[in-house]
Amino acid sequence: MAAGDVISTPDTAGDVTLGSAPAGDVRLWKNANSDFDVFTKDQSYASFINANYEGMLVYEPYFDSRTSWYEGTALFYKDAYSIKTDPDKIHDGATIDWALRGADGSLCYIPWGDPYDQYAADIGNSDFRDNWIDYVVQKLTNVPGYEGVFIDDVNLGVSRVACGSDTGPRCDPDTAANCPIDPRTGQVMTNADWKRYFVEFLEQVRAAIPEKLIAHNSIWFIVDLDDPYLGRELAAADIIQMEQGFVDNGLTGGAGKYSWLKKMEFVDLVHSYGNVVIDRDEGAFTQQLQNYGLANFLLLNNGQDFYDPERHSMPDDWWTGYEAELGPATGEMYIWNGLWRRDFQSGVALVNPPGDTGTVAGIDLGSTYTDLYGQQHSSVTLEDKQGLILRTTIDCLDSERFVPQADDDCDGFSTTPSPTPTPGPTAPASQDVTWGDNDCRDGVTPVDSLFVLRGDAGLPTNTGGCPPMGAEIEVLGASPHIWGDVDCTGDMNPADSLKLLRFDAGFGVASEAGCPPIGGEVAVVD
Repeated sequence: MAAGDVISTPDTAGDVTLGSAPAGDVRLWKNANSDFDVFTKDQSYASFINANYEGMLVYEPYFDSRTSWYEGTALFYKDAYSIKTDPDKIHDGATIDWALRGADGSLCYIPWGDPYDQYAADIGNSDFRDNWIDYVVQKLTNVPGYEGVFIDDVNLGVSRVACGSDTGPRCDPDTAANCPIDPRTGQVMTNADWKRYFVEFLEQVRAAIPEKLIAHNSIWFIVDLDDPYLGRELAAADIIQMEQGFVDNGLTGGAGKYSWLKKMEFVDLVHSYGNVVIDRDEGAFTQQLQNYGLANFLLLNNGQDFYDPERHSMPDDWWTGYEAELGPATGEMYIWNGLWRRDFQSGVALVNPPGDTGTVAGIDLGSTYTDLYGQQHSSVTLEDKQGLILRTTIDCLDSERFVPQADDDCDGFSTTPSPTPTPGPTAPASQDVTWGDNDCRDGVTPVDSLFVLRGDAGLPTNTGGCPPMGAEIEVLGASPHIWGDVDCTGDMNPADSLKLLRFDAGFGVASEAGCPPIGGEVAVVD
């Protein structure tokens, strides 16, 4: 099928495939990456997956056969401008000839990983575009269970290219350092031309699959909200994913470019194009951030939006708070006693964003509410970056899960509470990790020493299910520690990297008294 051909399906993007729910209900999205394979390989999890994940980002060809039983919205992954550096990982026929190059002829990369493992394709190259679109059209034709494509790295800024080295700095459009040459002009590629090429490519994709769903994973702050290229990008999509959601540590108070309020304005802009948001919370490793992230989602949810939390969202590690149904919203979010609030038929979501009001203490709720953990509240105190979800009525509550149960489960249920015994001490929830295994993968290896160096330099690291590098953590039975500070000297620094290498080589390692041994198991409080 040629790139100019169009694929059509009976389903229309936006009604049959996306569906909707009351704004106080949570429609879960799941990034079904390799960590999720253990569940999609086991047919016994199929009913749970179908019941709880209304949409998933999946990876072909692995998931091709799973579309036969998955009932939700399945979008397969494809990067917008990636050409793998390993030829064995190129499955779509892309060639290095389509990669961008710097002024010295060196190849350009997508600056992710250590070292970078993807060349940055020239998105203005018609051969690259045609090949990319042909591959997507053929996949959607051959596997009709896919309802569309999830396009990663929709980055409307040439700063998301790095030329000259597979570990070097990104392109600086202001100085032209490490920037690609535009093959059509022979000059350094401008940011304006990069945006134009990118949007024209996305519009070609939209034209090729008009009745399939298209999701973009984009950086919300990379262009101004009134940039016409952003409007064209949004018009070429059905779904926009926001990585890190509102738990993003980079969000500030006020109304500036990186503020919480500006990100909410971005959500409003996405909705104004008739698009759906995937609010993906990454790095929410504590109960406080879990509540905060979900409360923010309930503020913005238009009934079609999806929520993609990392914490306690696996079939074998499940928080039933995601199942709490607050029902239809009675209106949009509004400011209430220094907090942002949204009211629902059966509850309330409250958020104290970062940096504006400080702690809001002792606010009378006017009634007694119950949170998602079964605790009752007649007043509320929220610090910066805290949220709370409260239910107005708890009908037939399961005391184990604190979510409403089906009517059939309510026989004999009484609204009169039984006397509550005085509780004894309760052990906090925790996860077992290996001290020094900074990425929670395969034990302590030299890769973990690189994570320390990158964290110390302020560079991004993907720590999987581990705490972020440099984060303060609580270890059961020990004083507080810092993740990555393997010798417990009080800060994470290159000495910790060296000690991990010594451990891997079989040498002894010195550390402070009371410090967990490298390679030993510890329980980190969630």
